[in-house]
Amino acid sequence: METVYFDSQIFRELKKEENKYLLDKILKLKNNKLKYVYFDAHIYDLQNDKTDKKIEDLKFMSRIVENNYMLFDINTNSFIKNETNIENNYNYFYDFNSLFSLDYFNIFSLFNNIQGEEIDTELNPLFELLNNILQIIKNLKIPLNFEYRLSEEENNFIQKFIPNCDNPTIGEIATTTNNTLKNYFENIKSYREDRKDIKNILGNNNKDMVYKSINNILKLDIDIKFKFIAIYNMLDMLSEISEKTSKLKYRNMTIDAMHSFNSMSSDYFITNDNKLMLKSKELYKIINYNEDLNINKIQTTAMSLEEFINIIDNIN
Repeated sequence: METVYFDSQIFRELKKEENKYLLDKILKLKNNKLKYVYFDAHIYDLQNDKTDKKIEDLKFMSRIVENNYMLFDINTNSFIKNETNIENNYNYFYDFNSLFSLDYFNIFSLFNNIQGEEIDTELNPLFELLNNILQIIKNLKIPLNFEYRLSEEENNFIQKFIPNCDNPTIGEIATTTNNTLKNYFENIKSYREDRKDIKNILGNNNKDMVYKSINNILKLDIDIKFKFIAIYNMLDMLSEISEKTSKLKYRNMTIDAMHSFNSMSSDYFITNDNKLMLKSKELYKIINYNEDLNINKIQTTAMSLEEFINIIDNIN
């Protein structure tokens, strides 16, 4: 049986009355030829829905994915199944936005609103994120030695992540970085302006610099999921697969990166978002060509819903 990962927008397409025949076709093959899975990113997308359709969407998704919840185990570098219904999972899942509103460096503040029976499910994403932040800091060489003199524009951007002093402490770097990321979530304009600054710094012919940066990310001592999200954001600097500024939000970009990463668990990744598809295909190649990553080769095929429907009858 082959597995299929739909991005969140595909569920909304299948829900439309005019696409009922597509839904019937997909449901007919469920648990026979195909298994449809869901991940944390689907729940985070639902959390972001401000309409009164959220519960309706949740129940609709449940018809398709049932208990096929999957997650990435950082200890084994593999995707594992955790049989939980999406409706139940939604009620207990950690709020995505709050991950960037906590004081990670006042460790006891993480426990403020957590009940004893929730400690495993509630704290795991917090400590996973904290561990990756600390690992990135550990890999930084302070002071940073650049091969050329930084322009004022470059220096101003770097100071958003590394304080402007000769010997910043770990706490100063961590707090500065966390505050910048928090600001990206809260202030759409801030992220868009910084992204524009990065593109200006890299210049028009930026492909070599982007891939050099990606190689540096791959060398970091952080888990593969965090690397993948960082590389996804770096690939967005390439003009041919870059998102339009008008639709750009750091939250959405991060969750798109999570969808892209999670899709590696499946045989098929179905999305009608062309930029998401192109970045995913490029990421699959980057991961597969890197011999140092302790992860299975990616066999995922990314395609549109229309392409998937055209081949669905030929899937064994």
